Amino acid sequence: MDIKHNQSYNNLSFKGVNARPLKGIFMTSDIGGIASEISSLRAKTGLDVFTLGKNGNIVSENFAPEGSIPMYVMWAQDLFSFTEKNLFLETEYNPAVPLIKEIGAKIESHFGKKYSPKAYHLQGGNFINVEAQGQKEILVGSYELKHRLAPEEIKDRFQVDKVHSIPQVAAHLDAFMFVDDAKRAFVCDDDMTLRGIAEGIQKIEQYVKNNFFKIPDNEARRMFSLRDELFKILLAFHRVSEGSPYAKTRDAIVALEKAGYEPVRIPGRVYQFIQTNGQTQHQYGTNFANAILHKNRAGDTVLITNESTNDIHFGLDREFEQKIGFSFKKMFEDSVAPYIKKENIHYIKGEDYAVPRLLSNLGGIHCVSTEII
Repeated sequence: MDIKHNQSYNNLSFKGVNARPLKGIFMTSDIGGIASEISSLRAKTGLDVFTLGKNGNIVSENFAPEGSIPMYVMWAQDLFSFTEKNLFLETEYNPAVPLIKEIGAKIESHFGKKYSPKAYHLQGGNFINVEAQGQKEILVGSYELKHRLAPEEIKDRFQVDKVHSIPQVAAHLDAFMFVDDAKRAFVCDDDMTLRGIAEGIQKIEQYVKNNFFKIPDNEARRMFSLRDELFKILLAFHRVSEGSPYAKTRDAIVALEKAGYEPVRIPGRVYQFIQTNGQTQHQYGTNFANAILHKNRAGDTVLITNESTNDIHFGLDREFEQKIGFSFKKMFEDSVAPYIKKENIHYIKGEDYAVPRLLSNLGGIHCVSTEII
């Protein structure tokens, strides 16, 4: 069912992009079957997905197939930003400005959001709206405040009371953190990930030792091969993490604590560096932080996130996880267990593992969708 701006949804409290009930998410097309897969979870999550339909209008079913919309407008989070009243579009740097404005007009009509032109668009991946105890705040990547917008301008644009600058541990905030409505900031801690991988290696070795005379030779060989591959990841990730040109996790945590947030460290990402247009960027093998947060009708936090390329590549499925006690998913789930139920965490693959391909191209689920508030 399509949700028009004059329907009863407007009477509910949709206030921000952290874990609250959302009107839904908007994607420009069903790229890689991602919109369809998220939509198929609606009975579990209560989250509607909207895209451009086959007729060019905004729909919540019969999505436009991949290829019908140009690839360079798939990054909906950074091209289209919703506030309670307004809509902001990226019309400065993107080569598809006419198409962005055309899509923006359809969003205006469908959701009742007025397009507000500004000289510079604060990209959606680099800010997080938070509302707690009646206080409206926004967390903004420090690069934006250094080089682009003044805090007072951000306050006016997003109708918030406070602006907090957060050191960027990646190119955008959504690549290393998400925030719930209790002002808990879940922040990727690379050292925690490294320790988890090292423990995983030990668990594999212990499993082989305990079952050496029981398991077939081919399983033993597979376990030793997996151990060696994880050791290579451990060494490579340690090297790139230490050499990161971005801020350290501790810097972000200090800023979050100062702003009144409770940091929760998570083993949320594994990456390498690539050069894009002369800039250093992260390329992800695993990134659980680039996620959509939503509150379902039961009041539970729902997390829709990326399937882990590393788990897929190494065959670390649920059966392996139960046998050995290790996977990248398990590390992450254990870290958020006090706050998010395992059954409320949903991993998206897309058709032919489209989401892992997004991760390898500097993106993820959050990047290709924008929250409708």
